[in-house]
Amino acid sequence: MIVIYRVLLCFLTILGASCASGPKSINVSTLEEDQEDDDEGKDSNSKSAAYSGKVSANNKLLTFSITNSPLSSFQVDRRKAAELSNELESDLKRATAKEKRELVALMGLKRLAGADLQVVFNIARKIILNELKIDISRSIPESAMLELALTAIQKRNFSMADHWLGEISGSRNKRVLAAADTARGMIELLSDRLPEALYYWNEALKHFRNFEPARLNIGFFALKYGDFETAKKMLGNMQNDWFALTGVLQAERLANRPKKVDSLCDRVKSKKKTYKPALFSCALNTYQGLGQLDKAKEELSKVAQVDGPPTEVDEKAFIVIGRIEEEKGSKAK
Repeated sequence: MIVIYRVLLCFLTILGASCASGPKSINVSTLEEDQEDDDEGKDSNSKSAAYSGKVSANNKLLTFSITNSPLSSFQVDRRKAAELSNELESDLKRATAKEKRELVALMGLKRLAGADLQVVFNIARKIILNELKIDISRSIPESAMLELALTAIQKRNFSMADHWLGEISGSRNKRVLAAADTARGMIELLSDRLPEALYYWNEALKHFRNFEPARLNIGFFALKYGDFETAKKMLGNMQNDWFALTGVLQAERLANRPKKVDSLCDRVKSKKKTYKPALFSCALNTYQGLGQLDKAKEELSKVAQVDGPPTEVDEKAFIVIGRIEEEKGSKAK
């Protein structure tokens, strides 16, 4: 997924990790609510309880990437997001300040469903009007401003995104600061300024060392350009995820450690048996790294039998099978 193969790297609440060659990819993460919001909205009868597993579990903001790819472990089901947003929106018709978190979650769901920027902005407007009824000095929550920035990025309105990111630049919440810099990195990436994107993702880690969206982006970015040591450093502590684990696998291949790769292949396959990029890489390792021609041929044949993208892997698998046959023929002579 993001072995950042030409993808929209992951970033905070929105963007995700990039993935294997080609399609623009995505990523998912959660962002803790603003510190100053912690004393509000915790009513046990709040509608949040009904959506805890779908929208804002444990008072965390649902966040995903602006793009989607079946090659990534971080995927957004836009249809499901739309269904949930409609369901939640119905429950929040008379929302008060106590449902602030639910309204921010609704902003996120609308964004994930591809709603227009104005739709998301109108929800933010409802939040601030509710806040002003309590205290005229209150402002819109940082989490809502972040959602507005992410929606603006998704719609390629970078000037508006920059405005909202600037509004949260003085946050005391380290995750918010990391999210903002990761988002800035996405703006740079979408503007074809890769060094600047990398700079902002590294800045994000200065705020929050284990901020996964930034680590995924840097890890797959490094992998794409051959810096396998950085790739392992960034992705190594996320090996419970098959997509990140595939990135580590690719890094070990670059480092020419076939036995280590073979071990990682077993782990990836146990988590995701139908992930073609990983299956193909493992078959190549069996062939080129371990020199086991018959086993490699068998593994490559299985790659082509797996349905789904990327279909170009199927063609590559058959080409390698042909090379194996030629090599076996030469040895037989």
